[in-house]
Amino acid sequence: MDETTLFGDDGTATEAAWRAAVEIALKGRSFESLVRTTDDGIALEPLYAPARGSVPMGRSGAGAWAAIARTDLPAPGASNEIALRDLEAGASGLALVLPGAPTAYGAGVRISTLDDLDRALEGVELSMCPIRLEAGGAGRGLAALAAALVDRRGIDPATTEIHFGLDPLGGTAVAGKLSASWADVAARTGDTAMALHARGFRAPYFLADGRPFHNGGASDAQELASVLGSAVAYLRAYVEGGLSVADALPLIGLAVAADQDQFATIAKLRALRRLWAKLAAECGAPDVRPHVHAETSWRMMTRFDPYTNVLRTTIAAFAAGVGGADSISVLPFTQGLGLPDRFARRLARNTNSMLVEESHVDHVVDPAAGSGGVEARTEALAETAWDLFRAIEAKHGLPGALASGWWQGEIAQKRAQRETAVRKRALAIVGTSEFPLLPDRAVDVLAMPDAPATPAATRSLDLPAEGGGAGFTALIAAAADGASLADIGAGAAGAPVTTVEPLPPIRLAAPFEALRDAAETVEDPIDRTVLIAGLGPLAENSARAAWVKAVFEAGGLMISAAATHDTAEAVAEAASTAGVKAVCLAGSDERYAEMAADTARALKAAGIATVYLAGKPGQNEADFSHAGIDGFVFAGQDLVDTLAAVHARLGIGG
Repeated sequence: MDETTLFGDDGTATEAAWRAAVEIALKGRSFESLVRTTDDGIALEPLYAPARGSVPMGRSGAGAWAAIARTDLPAPGASNEIALRDLEAGASGLALVLPGAPTAYGAGVRISTLDDLDRALEGVELSMCPIRLEAGGAGRGLAALAAALVDRRGIDPATTEIHFGLDPLGGTAVAGKLSASWADVAARTGDTAMALHARGFRAPYFLADGRPFHNGGASDAQELASVLGSAVAYLRAYVEGGLSVADALPLIGLAVAADQDQFATIAKLRALRRLWAKLAAECGAPDVRPHVHAETSWRMMTRFDPYTNVLRTTIAAFAAGVGGADSISVLPFTQGLGLPDRFARRLARNTNSMLVEESHVDHVVDPAAGSGGVEARTEALAETAWDLFRAIEAKHGLPGALASGWWQGEIAQKRAQRETAVRKRALAIVGTSEFPLLPDRAVDVLAMPDAPATPAATRSLDLPAEGGGAGFTALIAAAADGASLADIGAGAAGAPVTTVEPLPPIRLAAPFEALRDAAETVEDPIDRTVLIAGLGPLAENSARAAWVKAVFEAGGLMISAAATHDTAEAVAEAASTAGVKAVCLAGSDERYAEMAADTARALKAAGIATVYLAGKPGQNEADFSHAGIDGFVFAGQDLVDTLAAVHARLGIGG
């Protein structure tokens, strides 16, 4: 194509000239074939003009984001060791994660008493180090322990940055239960806020967290709508507890998951700030800017070829920083395999360090501002999320939407769509469904100690009625006097537990990983080996042979490649020589019509029990099946089901 066709007569590029060039390049395909659509139905055009007059929406404060290291080893002492090491080596804050947190992912510090918490944070200067608490259903008890620890150490609460992370709605969504009715929990919420506010704590108390919904399968707009729904529910509880809107809004923190889709994550963080600005303006407090925390996505993590997680988390952290996150936590690349060791935690910590100290990603406020594509996606995502938020409010807010199961059903639809795309490899997972690595490279993780018996309450707490901060103040006093989390939980119990449909966290790679797990239990490699037999010249079969090889490997099957053959007898001889039980034919449609049926009959006669064909059978399906071809592998089908059928024919997995 003559490149001058991209420019107008005056030598400047024009969209009309570009479109004309595109029409030529498409060779008859429609321009709409270049348009992609997100999970939320947002159309992504192939070209955008610069966005003029855009308003930057950067971090709340100047400078770099806070690099938050997870502290989640079971023993408080061991967790303290890694916490101090992370702080010495570049982390600017800690996330103290307990086993019951929605973000624990199988790990968590086992804290029961104030002494345990003191040990886990020994040597950590609470007036200098941001601390994030993540405890799920034990959140209020852990918050009481933290407030008591500040008292024990004689620290002015106003000098600390403790993000208490209280999120009963997010915990309810994951666990499927709430300790009482929402009315009772809302009363506790207001009481807790009043007590912490009176003591002078200034970092957010409650967290409107999108991660539980993201990990449960929510789209980006659904995640943002969940954040807004949580924030408004907590805001109402604060105001009913006695705080003004202006005082209450800064006490609600926001959190979202950062995904490997770079531009989607940038748009999500930017859209969240626009949504909050609209919400704050509607509440009459337009100048309140939120603290936004981002953690790299759990659902994108893989167990096989885990080093690919380093790439995912780096892209996600970069996008979160560009999008304006105030703090970022990077999951160690082995998080899906067990307790991350020192090396994995160092890589996670250094991801933030490299982005800030070496790449200087933090030096520009909202670098995506003015980009036509990012601005358009940000605005469309914000509008979609706002509409969903209004729909949630029409269901009596997020508490009502969860209680009815409606919101879980909406998320389940998006989850099913995404899982279908994964199973068809339309949404590829590098190292798992695309370019799988067999055999896998071993990585080290720490052994998980046996879980101790769930501690029971040992003392009865005499607590005043919730209201005005009296209830939570009494919990702080009880924690200082030696009450455990179990004691505090028992003391706060009362009304019957409220149950809802749960949203357990998922990982998108799990279906393929289950196939890999089953295949790797086979002792003799030949029993899970598939011979890919090329039919005709190499130029005819190489593309299909390479494609189907990757499909079988995604199911944990070993591959033996035969030289290309022009006769059925030659293929059967090669299979017999290899000693395999399964063969997949690969070639052109024309070559299939000529020799696939004869080759299948020859293979069956040679004792090959399982024969597959790479590609759609078309009008020859009946003839091919009658000749002995047991199945067909082609793009667009549910490849997890196809691979499970191959496993069954090979006797894998019982």
